[in-house]
Amino acid sequence: MVLAKRVGAILKESRESRKLSVRDVARETNMTPKYIEALEAEDYSQFPGETYTTGFLRSYAEYLNLDSDHILNLYRGIQIDQSQSPVEELTRSTSSVSFRMPDKQYILGGVALAVIVGIIALFASGTVSLPEFGGGSEEVACSDRAMQEILLAAEGITPGMETMTRENALTFRQEGANVKMCLETIDDTRPERTVAVVQIIVDGGEPYSFQAAQGESVVLDPATEALSGLSKPLIVTARTLGETTARVQIETGTGSETPQADEEIIRVTLEFIQDSYIEWVNDGVVHNGVYLKAGQRRTLEATGSLEIKVGNGAGVRIIRPGQPPRLAGPPGKIVKIRYRKVPGQLDPAKKVIEEQIQVAP
Repeated sequence: MVLAKRVGAILKESRESRKLSVRDVARETNMTPKYIEALEAEDYSQFPGETYTTGFLRSYAEYLNLDSDHILNLYRGIQIDQSQSPVEELTRSTSSVSFRMPDKQYILGGVALAVIVGIIALFASGTVSLPEFGGGSEEVACSDRAMQEILLAAEGITPGMETMTRENALTFRQEGANVKMCLETIDDTRPERTVAVVQIIVDGGEPYSFQAAQGESVVLDPATEALSGLSKPLIVTARTLGETTARVQIETGTGSETPQADEEIIRVTLEFIQDSYIEWVNDGVVHNGVYLKAGQRRTLEATGSLEIKVGNGAGVRIIRPGQPPRLAGPPGKIVKIRYRKVPGQLDPAKKVIEEQIQVAP
């Protein structure tokens, strides 16, 4: 389709004329590279719906200082006769009726608004099948991946290097426990600290997620409910992190390691009663949204603050240590839950976990 190709060509030509890479744009606009490339390639099937497509088109055009209304008109086929207009013409000042974001710092707000409006429209229409949100994708469970069996090194022997990707899962035994471990994603949203987000399942139980930065060792403690099948702690060291791979060493601890005490950790388990998407930010690390099926669970942890956004309040049950389980919110509502540590009322020297809940109108 000539019209659609012209829109993509304009966006790509403008970006390249500014000597910007796709990753440069992604970093400044908070749009994922996948969506930027889809707009430039006119592959609109990558977006869940029309609202998403037009929202991202407008935001990207405004970031490039293009006439966003003109770009949207081209996309919709309103100005076919002007589809060959040069980039210079599109960068002229817009008329008073054209909406322009005055500065790049507002682009994130525009993207977020477009996403929220799109999600509300999907739920209002009764459509709950959302393939992606915020650049995430439907999760491929560890059990559905190609299994790679490994052997844990004996005590005193340096463990070998194992490679995890988004397509495989490591499986091994620790004495009587069957363990599966897989890479969820490589989170490089903070250049100063790239981390691997890893999931572990012990004896077919509840999935447990943890993070490991390059060169960092994480102690997985059997005292944690989801890891109670382990006979001794597991130590996972992230040696090398690539864009889609993690090379790790896995070994059995002696039991003398001192993992972080439970009272120092914010831990929340999400039990999915119905299909729903979630996004979360733990200790400032932003995670792309994922869409999980009914019957799945996800445990999230943080040391200082944890924010969770749930797409269907009644579809997710919140489980916290020492608290009765409860639903995240009303049916079909977007719910944002924030946990943070604050001084206790009786003993200010002791930190307690405060919970704040916001329900979208």
